[in-house]
Amino acid sequence: MNRTNYFNFISEKINAFARLIESQGSLNLLDHHIHAEIFFRDFLNLLFGWNLKKTEHNNESGIDLIDENNRIVVSVSSTATKQKIESSLENVDLRFSNYAFKFMSIAKEASKLKTKTYSNPHQLIFNPSGDIYDVKTLLDFISRMEINQLFDVYKFIKKELHHHETSAENINPIDRFKDYLADIENWKEIETEEAVPEEIAYYYEPYPEFRVIENKEFHEKYEEPWCSQFPDPNSHRYEYLAKYHDTILSKVYVVVCDGNRFFTAEPSIWLGESITDWFYSYYLIEDSIEYLVGKLIQEKGGAVNLRNPLVYEDIKIFDSEELAKESIDYDFSNNWYEYIYYSFDKKTQVYSRIVEGEKVELPLSWLKWRGNLEQLRWKPNLR
Repeated sequence: MNRTNYFNFISEKINAFARLIESQGSLNLLDHHIHAEIFFRDFLNLLFGWNLKKTEHNNESGIDLIDENNRIVVSVSSTATKQKIESSLENVDLRFSNYAFKFMSIAKEASKLKTKTYSNPHQLIFNPSGDIYDVKTLLDFISRMEINQLFDVYKFIKKELHHHETSAENINPIDRFKDYLADIENWKEIETEEAVPEEIAYYYEPYPEFRVIENKEFHEKYEEPWCSQFPDPNSHRYEYLAKYHDTILSKVYVVVCDGNRFFTAEPSIWLGESITDWFYSYYLIEDSIEYLVGKLIQEKGGAVNLRNPLVYEDIKIFDSEELAKESIDYDFSNNWYEYIYYSFDKKTQVYSRIVEGEKVELPLSWLKWRGNLEQLRWKPNLR
């Protein structure tokens, strides 16, 4: 389940980072502590909607981060003791006396500190039970997030900490591939005898063992009702191989529409049913290797209509497969029609495009029903 995978990844990386800070601190190596202040500044801002910034002066007494809009000051420390908190409270500049004080323990558990009483000479707003944070506190908060918020945290941690402990060579090749696909500028076209004439092939320049190569033996007509929206409704489906050395990591299908003017990764299909109709909706997953390879082919191939929801609304982009299915399920069952659907009338055999609940018939008499019942998501009492 995606929720479990996201949370486990976040927990593993943050706990590993905390252990690293603690071990480096014991050796008086401050590089990771300095990085930790910046990391937790951005992390706390993401979690709580704050606007923390580094203090103007590196030697600002008692605090490390300030949010002037929300009147918050934060002490970030790898030391978690009563003495450390009281020292921070005592040394805070008087101009912050009406600010809320937060203490962030970045290496050690601080739960026992939440029950203690503290000297607060400048009368900052400080409630130990709620204003002392450690890694466990943050993970407890994260575990209760909605799936889309959890995915945002996952993406942040992946960006900041994914390569922190391990060299690139020790990371799962698929994860590396996805990271590299985001760096489109460094993908170059293969121009050696290795490339078959008229074959589309790219390699990642910093690590050329990562390649995207078209399978010239696979080419078929693609027929889905969304393709009919183009001036030229003829569409085709091509296969691309995401390769690491000679190993195929993934097979990705790219749909080419409108006389090679529009490229997209083949969208997934949501399928619903009523007594009278079958219903379709189409979507892509932003962090998937399929979407990323499709985007690479689009941009390198010079497609006019790049995959952008502002350009083409029929295929929605979601953060995760779970979120996509849950969102479309909920939208459709409540008749909100926030997403665009296509319907196939079981009796008349006519396709329609549904926008805000209104059906517009499509001239697709040649296109028969192509649904896969294994994709069926929504089947209400066939009313």
